Amino acid sequence: MKASEIKKGLVIEADGANVIVTEVQVQTASSRSGNTLYKVRGRNVVTRQKFQAAFKGDEFVQTVEFERRAVQFLYEDADGCTFMDRDTYEQ
Repeated sequence: MKASEIKKGLVIEADGANVIVTEVQVQTASSRSGNTLYKVRGRNVVTRQKFQAAFKGDEFVQTVEFERRAVQFLYEDADGCTFMDRDTYEQ
């Protein structure tokens, strides 16, 4: 997708990490031939680190498909945490 189509809440791939977009600022060029810049702020989905980048309007950005599900915490052990999907009862 083009950078001009980026919206708040979208998950994109940037610098090898998945980033959820929290803010998009549009900066138009003052000259006729200048490109419009899209300043994107977000957070890394895994580490929650802040992310900031600027893209030209005609640049392509890789989107990532994510799905939110309602889960229930079951227990924690040495391997990690176990959750159950509330719809399918899968762990």
